[in-house]
Amino acid sequence: MAQQAAIMGVMNLSKDSFYGPSVCAHTDTIIAQADQMIKDGADIIDIGAEATNPGLKGGSALTPEQECQQVVAAVEAIASRFDVSISVDTSKALVMANAVAVGAHMINDQRALCQEGALAQAVELGVPVCLMHMFGFDRKARSANLDVTLDEIIDFLRARITVALEAGMQPENIIIDPGFGHGCYGKNTLENAYMIKHLERFCGLGYKVLVGMSRKTAIGDMLGGVEPDQRLYGSLAAALIAQQNGASIIRVHDVAATKDALKVAACLA
Repeated sequence: MAQQAAIMGVMNLSKDSFYGPSVCAHTDTIIAQADQMIKDGADIIDIGAEATNPGLKGGSALTPEQECQQVVAAVEAIASRFDVSISVDTSKALVMANAVAVGAHMINDQRALCQEGALAQAVELGVPVCLMHMFGFDRKARSANLDVTLDEIIDFLRARITVALEAGMQPENIIIDPGFGHGCYGKNTLENAYMIKHLERFCGLGYKVLVGMSRKTAIGDMLGGVEPDQRLYGSLAAALIAQQNGASIIRVHDVAATKDALKVAACLA
């Protein structure tokens, strides 16, 4: 039987997230959603308060204090009730420190520890960290040069890995994410597809690879332009291919459906 990828369930605290449901920092809702995710088979719950969807230029603009207040309350509520790995989707050192202090086990940083104080804080905390690639909104996708784009993303991740190691991060605490998506991720549908097809290039860097394509625009485009609520089956297909091509962690909105699909695929591989 092939290796089955871990399932990371998405928990949105922001009403601005491109796909719901948002728990909007209500403790009862947070606990209920966490409970359901765990029952559905989530290995990790990823909690984020800052939306970075394509409709929000520059994100939802929370201050570090506002983001910290929301994320820490959610982490504490879950950690005090459930035995599950908790990840915090943040780029801010303040949020990282306070979330880990109340029970978070992992940092999922879309900006690869580039923000002020984030690198030093992550090293000090000593927990696993996912370094993600993000081009930004202003980048023009270059579908005619897919190999060049792939090399550029890999070079960025390799450089961030080197910086993290030189700062004192343990190799086993490094996870990488190619950064799937349009909007702030800066990749068009062809580029997203090319990254999945060539995921072994990222795996070849020697670290666990996280893939997050769940219900994103690229899936909608591949299905003919459908909205996020119609992208489940396409997302499952992407998750299966990602696992087949070496992903260690799949970040998803639909835990139960993805868990079943990946379990069967692992048995049949």
